[in-house]
Amino acid sequence: MNFVETIRAAGVACDNGSFPVVLEPEDAVDWLICSAVSAEPLAESESCLSAMQPERVVAAVSAIAEKVGAKKSVIAVRSDDGPAAQALAQAIATSHAPVELFRTDAYYPANDIPVLVHRITGRLIAERGIPADVGCAVCGVQQALDILAALEGTHVTDRYITVTGAVKRQLLLKAPIGSRIAACAAEAGPLPADACLIVGGPMRGKLLTAPSAIEATVVSRTTESIIVLPRDHPLRARGKQPLETILRRVKSSCGNCRLCTDFCPRYGLGHSMRPNRIMQNHRRGDKGLGNDEFSEAFGDAVNCCGCGVCDVVCPVNLQPRRVNAFYRGGIVKRGILVPRERQPEVRQTPGIRGIETDRLTALLGLSEYAGSHSFDLRELSADEVSIAFARKPGRNMYLIRSAGDHVEKGELLASDGIDFSIHASIGGTIVKIDASGAQIKA
Repeated sequence: MNFVETIRAAGVACDNGSFPVVLEPEDAVDWLICSAVSAEPLAESESCLSAMQPERVVAAVSAIAEKVGAKKSVIAVRSDDGPAAQALAQAIATSHAPVELFRTDAYYPANDIPVLVHRITGRLIAERGIPADVGCAVCGVQQALDILAALEGTHVTDRYITVTGAVKRQLLLKAPIGSRIAACAAEAGPLPADACLIVGGPMRGKLLTAPSAIEATVVSRTTESIIVLPRDHPLRARGKQPLETILRRVKSSCGNCRLCTDFCPRYGLGHSMRPNRIMQNHRRGDKGLGNDEFSEAFGDAVNCCGCGVCDVVCPVNLQPRRVNAFYRGGIVKRGILVPRERQPEVRQTPGIRGIETDRLTALLGLSEYAGSHSFDLRELSADEVSIAFARKPGRNMYLIRSAGDHVEKGELLASDGIDFSIHASIGGTIVKIDASGAQIKA
């Protein structure tokens, strides 16, 4: 098998646009960028892996660069992340690898792919474009390690997850895909009965408050962190406000201050993304608008990256991100194709950087849990897993195994024949398997 076939067969999730799926010799890229930048406050799996396994991270970047023909290889790390930066710098020096270390400013969302590509290369990705459009390939640290393991003959069966927040000890936990989130959180100390969890980062993650929801949620191929918070934490109320209430408040309270637009990272990169314009047009109403008028008024919504910076800087807490999502849904429902700006020009606004990480952490009420890079490495042992078969719309998932079969860890369970290959994350008996997923008991 060639490089692309190898990583697909191993189940590496590299088909999200951040890493080229089809790599022929003529598609060789100029830059390979591996991001070790912490995605959000308290979501530090990439940083922890870089600090704990720097030699393998550097080896992974070198191996991938050779496979994709990259002329330059860079590992990006946040400027305030001393442990990861020092470990990576030492590993690069020791191995004499042709890899550079780039320290990005401590801003959110410094890990946003178009922002990262521009910071490092000066190249601008067009609206709804991918790094390959400008001769770049981008991957995260965990993705790079998965690719290295695939080249060594190992399949993707586990995720490294940081468990932090109101916990007894902070962990970098290696957990089988499909294991219960509650079990992962409990590894960091007893989970209080009234605790709530954020799966992912505090900006884009999923908030779980009901015990039933916590019990039902499992580790997926993209889970990066679990944040444990007390029941009375202010973040618990975020997202609970009904959309209808938000839309009514926009009509009465938006003063068109433009902070949401000025701080938008995509607007700063020259993309057509003006949240204040969408908010103002919402005040005028969308009833009776034809598709052309609707696209003119709300078409910017398709360029929203969902980072949520606009929500944080809005002085009256109008949650522009949810308004953007509402109108993006309207555009999809109408089947409107919004034109792309293919030659963006950088705008000199705060959005070219975003919002300072320390300030964001304070605004989210998470400062007491931040600042420590001391994580213990543990491995979770699971007796039962429920593995979801994520797939692209319109594709069928072909089942390789059947209910009642005994499988070993790493055996192929299902595939769509193109991008997705799903493997057993533990050894045991398949209790249930269908197009949506598989349940395995040891």
